[in-house]
Amino acid sequence: LSDDDLSRLIGATSRTLSSIDLTACPLIGPQFCNAIGEHFSSSIGDVTNCLLELSLEDIPLKKEALLTLGAASDALRNLKSLKLKSIEAVDDEVVEIILNSIDEGSLEGIDLSSNSQLTDEVLSSIRRRGTNLRSLQLSGLRNLSAIALEAFFTPIDDLPSPPMLRKLDLSHCSHDEINDAVVMLAAKAS
Repeated sequence: LSDDDLSRLIGATSRTLSSIDLTACPLIGPQFCNAIGEHFSSSIGDVTNCLLELSLEDIPLKKEALLTLGAASDALRNLKSLKLKSIEAVDDEVVEIILNSIDEGSLEGIDLSSNSQLTDEVLSSIRRRGTNLRSLQLSGLRNLSAIALEAFFTPIDDLPSPPMLRKLDLSHCSHDEINDAVVMLAAKAS
């Protein structure tokens, strides 16, 4: 599937398409991101075209394309599930821009597993935007610290309450950072 073909497919199906799931599509690029912005934006006046799920795994998107996906329009405003897994260009800035483009309270599930550039900063972005979050998958994020994880699950003034998760995946993170305090705070928050 080429970038151009996928862009045309999104354009042709956007009135009924609500979920996009792509895994290991090496030819996908910026045209795909632009097509989402163009065809799912509220500015086109069609309230029936609502993207609810976006799942991208092992896709060679560049950072600029990912930033465009989040910043170019409000196409992701109603997203309930976001998966950006094993994408080399995903970093804290990309996640923050994308999360900020989603309406507050809309997002219920996030999977950011196996993105080596993500750090503690991503937890702050998730906490601020994931008020109704029920599923959080951060498997393989080795740059998360115990202090940041503890803060994520601790009630803090001027921040939304910690998410009440039904699913939490911290597998393959640094075993030194996933300690008893983190687990206890996560359980207490839920």
